[in-house]
Amino acid sequence: MNNRSTSTAGLLASRRARRVVIGVVVALTALLGSLVPSSLHGFAILVVLLLAGLDIALIRSTDALAFAYRRTLDERERALRDVAYRRGFRLLGLAFAVEVLILIVTGILSYYVNGNAHGLGTAVVDTGITGRALVGMLEALLMLPTVVIAWVDPDQGADETPATPRRQWLAWLTLPAVAVVWLVLVAIGPEQAAAASRNHSSSFSVQGATCAPFAAGRIVDAEFGATVGMRVGVCWNGHDAFVFGDPTIPLPPSAIAGMGVPAGLDIGPGGSNVNPSQSDITACGADNLDDFATVSATDCTGVIDSGGILHYSVHAHVSAPLGIGQRNVTLTLVIDRNGHVLERP
Repeated sequence: MNNRSTSTAGLLASRRARRVVIGVVVALTALLGSLVPSSLHGFAILVVLLLAGLDIALIRSTDALAFAYRRTLDERERALRDVAYRRGFRLLGLAFAVEVLILIVTGILSYYVNGNAHGLGTAVVDTGITGRALVGMLEALLMLPTVVIAWVDPDQGADETPATPRRQWLAWLTLPAVAVVWLVLVAIGPEQAAAASRNHSSSFSVQGATCAPFAAGRIVDAEFGATVGMRVGVCWNGHDAFVFGDPTIPLPPSAIAGMGVPAGLDIGPGGSNVNPSQSDITACGADNLDDFATVSATDCTGVIDSGGILHYSVHAHVSAPLGIGQRNVTLTLVIDRNGHVLERP
């Protein structure tokens, strides 16, 4: 660029250096848009801040040409910006097509690597579009023209006038500002209820009882926090309501009797041998989403009171990485012995 000032610090004056940065940006965007790993365990914010820092460097190295007012550009800069938007529009369609392919491939991979409680379409809690996927889409929408300019623009000369230090540092102040706002929201942001997803249809049956699956969740800090999920299969027989599919929660005697277990069969403690682990029915922590904030110490309990009423609870801690801003989240489901829901998350 000949007439406009450049805000590059010199490191990205080389086209080769800018292309290396673009490669890192593409890799980070693909990471955010994939389902592998299935969780970033609260460290997605670090990926986002790194991505934002690289974006700022690219915008400075191109002197924000993609966002410049047309009347302030010379003929060469107008031509370069127009080319960037034409190519960027085509690349945007390609980026979305590649994103869909990445979701499918990594969803299948996550399913087989992490088990049937992970992967594309396996969550029974509807959290909407994930924060990491949202960042990936916004990155493509906002940065593709700048990426094109940074990729094709030749090496910049040493005689180009740098922007003022104040303008340079103001851009970098957005990074700590975003981090502080995110930390505050994780610590005190309101919780939202999440309903069952549309693919939640794990019907099952237990001899001598009527059963139904239940799913719900609590979302902290919207898409940029964490979700604590509940996935539980509950049965009732007129005497007790009880959890099925989790051998760590004992079956009541009425449930074991209703199953017609042959005499002499070892049913294990609490009926664990006739109540095997079935994560598609009941799975503690399977539907937690903790890309931007961590969900730790997830504990699920099922207690049947003297009236045969089941009190099923999910307890978890939600915090920024390293336990910063920790808060407790509890989901409670109460069902009586006849299947009436008395309380739900």
